[in-house]
Amino acid sequence: MGTKLISISSQKGGVGKSTFTTLLASILYYEKGFNVAVIDCDYPQFSIKKQREREKKQIMSIASFNQMAQSQFERLQKKPYPVFSCESPDILGFAEEVLNKSSVTYDYIFFDFPGTVNSEHIVKAIKGMDYLFIPMEAERKVMESTLEFAFTLSELFKKSGKSDNIYLFWNKVDKREKNNLYEKYDIEVIKPLKLRVMEHYFPASSKFKKEIEEDARFVFNSTFFPAMKAATKGTSINLEGFTEELLTYIDSTYDKRGLQEKVLEEAV
Repeated sequence: MGTKLISISSQKGGVGKSTFTTLLASILYYEKGFNVAVIDCDYPQFSIKKQREREKKQIMSIASFNQMAQSQFERLQKKPYPVFSCESPDILGFAEEVLNKSSVTYDYIFFDFPGTVNSEHIVKAIKGMDYLFIPMEAERKVMESTLEFAFTLSELFKKSGKSDNIYLFWNKVDKREKNNLYEKYDIEVIKPLKLRVMEHYFPASSKFKKEIEEDARFVFNSTFFPAMKAATKGTSINLEGFTEELLTYIDSTYDKRGLQEKVLEEAV
């Protein structure tokens, strides 16, 4: 299959890029069994790298999570996936160095880019991705910025024969408006630009903030653990469905039958 370079990207900050990167990397690595690495290019914040360091300390000091980490290691027989921080302007060169030095072959490397794409080296790195997934929200200014970003990159991707490798997905969805407002955006705005939208979406939820904490009963956003099923209880978050759909796009050998059955069940 070869290593695929993937990014959850946007030119607007605060749309959940780092959160979605962590969620997907963790479920693909800890639950689906793929070899994954994350390269944090969001200088100087490095939010994912800092989250990894913060979690290391928390796991060492919180007995319940320490035990959980040990049990997971014994079950999977592999350490947490690596998180690298990249300060070099040659991001793709840095990724190649990571690949060359690794003793394992990565299936996927996720890149977390800055929220503002305003430098040539960031644009060059984004153009080098195999797949882009772009979160969008049903708010006018966010939509305008997101669609401009997605359309511009789709034009750049066409030159490399990757025009079909950009996918938009809805985030912070208000289910009360899901059947009209979002469909209107899709039909009247997105499709005329020949952009593709994923079937699965994410509702607005405070669950995305659930990290490792002293009094936490479950974890949703972690670099050490996949999102726990208990974290999505009582919500319409379908992380499994989203991940399954994503895999059908980035892995041509992935079995789509299970996903199709789930979509039909949800429709009924």
